[in-house]
Amino acid sequence: MITLSRPRTTWTVGALMLCAAEVAQAGSVGSYAACGNASFGTYAASGYRCTLGAVDVFNFELYTVDAAGTPTVAGSGLLNTIFVDPTWSASTGIAQVIVAGFTGMVVDRFTTEAWMIRFTIDPPPVVSGEDMSLDPPFGIIQGTQSYCADGLFNTSGVCSSGTGGLATFGIGTPAQLRFTSPLATLDTMTTIRLNPGLNTPSGFDGVVFDIYTTQGTIPEPGTWLMMATGLGLAGLGRSLRTRASER
Repeated sequence: MITLSRPRTTWTVGALMLCAAEVAQAGSVGSYAACGNASFGTYAASGYRCTLGAVDVFNFELYTVDAAGTPTVAGSGLLNTIFVDPTWSASTGIAQVIVAGFTGMVVDRFTTEAWMIRFTIDPPPVVSGEDMSLDPPFGIIQGTQSYCADGLFNTSGVCSSGTGGLATFGIGTPAQLRFTSPLATLDTMTTIRLNPGLNTPSGFDGVVFDIYTTQGTIPEPGTWLMMATGLGLAGLGRSLRTRASER
């Protein structure tokens, strides 16, 4: 588990962010439409922002990433294949964002593929932590998140107005971020790479982001792992059923 106390520093994302990101201004939570299950393309539309319980989410961007780590903006086909399924639990104060639809994008032992997901959480100062996990994965997968606490990445990929950091996760090793005081903004860029060592067939369906707010209690690690797995599978099952009914 990573605990971040927030001295004022900068964090350079470097090659992870070559494309300019449109930065939205903070607004009051609850003044936007409620978030719902939709394609990533819907969420990535210019100016799109929605409310998820105690927080707003926006700035959704999706990239493919080559073996050298260079990102390329996703095309319409991928944007319409990948989907976002957000849920809010008033009883726990957890906003969950599942980004899924990667089921058919498995790689063999000689191939590696990667994607980068960016989105911003903009609440009042209530965000106290974030967890990331894969659901359901196999093989070898490397997850890395660059984050900007109480700030936004600028167009050069630098967390110039907040505190930047890095978290890693993989199969059976979720990432847990905890902040010593609640955040007003959390900007994230998460890269998922399959088979980084070019020796193991690998794949997954989705990545689960759990955003903790001060409206709930952060569980102990063992409790969290069971809960995250259960919530992720339940959310993923609901998403797949919804998409199946839309076909």
